[in-house]
Amino acid sequence: MNKKFFYVIIGIMCFLLTIGIYIQIKTVESSKAFVAKTNMEAELRDNILRFQDKYNDSYNILEEENNKLDNLIKELAKKDETEIDYPSELKRLNALLGYYDVEGQGIVITVQDGDTKTSYGDNWVHDGDLYKIVNMLKSGGAEAISINDERIVNNTAITCAGNIVMINGKKIGSPFVIEAIGLTEKLYGTVTVTDSYLKIMEEDGVKVDIEKKDKIKIKKYNGVYSFNYAKNIE
Repeated sequence: MNKKFFYVIIGIMCFLLTIGIYIQIKTVESSKAFVAKTNMEAELRDNILRFQDKYNDSYNILEEENNKLDNLIKELAKKDETEIDYPSELKRLNALLGYYDVEGQGIVITVQDGDTKTSYGDNWVHDGDLYKIVNMLKSGGAEAISINDERIVNNTAITCAGNIVMINGKKIGSPFVIEAIGLTEKLYGTVTVTDSYLKIMEEDGVKVDIEKKDKIKIKKYNGVYSFNYAKNIE
């Protein structure tokens, strides 16, 4: 009887020891996972800060160069006896390129992913939809366009990345607020005709809202134009 009791005690002790070892192993593994996650988050934060610093430095350099160019044009205008108003012309060209904030009359289009699926398939707003809306506004005479405050210029890339869209390298999600400056009635008529692409999107379950505005402000483009293949002809 005493021998059986002894075996029972030994068995209980072994069981408790096994549980203790298991708990210790899990604790160590959890600690390692936590440390690894913490290190990864710290590294990601460091990378984001480095990229932010690079962006800020590049943006500051761009601003400095623009200021130098403005001053140079002003000096040139003083010396030149022609009738060309260089400062005004520079501002006009920079406005066309998207390097200035602009304001004026126009329309605001808000497109948002639908709640339910249709026979067409998903009713999300894709990059191709945004391209078609932008082209439609350009054909209606839009002088400046932005999507969620991202200025649309000649080299703007609009691409899909899962359920979000990348515009000028930045992630943009639904709803998409598209602002366009131009002759209000012409822009409105262009996007509301019976067979317009916005009508098709509505039929497929996308939420569409169009507003006329007396005053819209569109922010400047903060990127840099680059040409890989086109060269100036001397």
